[in-house]
Order: sequence, then C-alpha cells, then structure tokens
Amino acid sequence: MWLLIGIGTAALALHNDNRLTAIIAIGWITLAVFSWAEYRKAD
Repeated sequence: MWLLIGIGTAALALHNDNRLTAIIAIGWITLAVFSWAEYRKAD
C-alpha cells in the first residue's frame, strides 16, 4: 500500500520536476520497506 503511494508520488515528482515531492516519495518508499520488513519479521 505505502509502496503504491510512494511510486505515485515519485511519478508526480518526475512529471512536475519537483524536488520536495521527490523527497516525500522517497519517504513513502522507505516507510513501505520498513513496514514490509516488520511484517516479514512478525511472520
């Protein structure tokens, strides 16, 4: 879920050439990776 938001934000950043949006996208993707890792660890 977070990864989809991150990819969508990244696509928007590339389209608008906006550095702030790119940073937000990286944040979402990082959150996705961490939540996935936590989910895997719990399982």
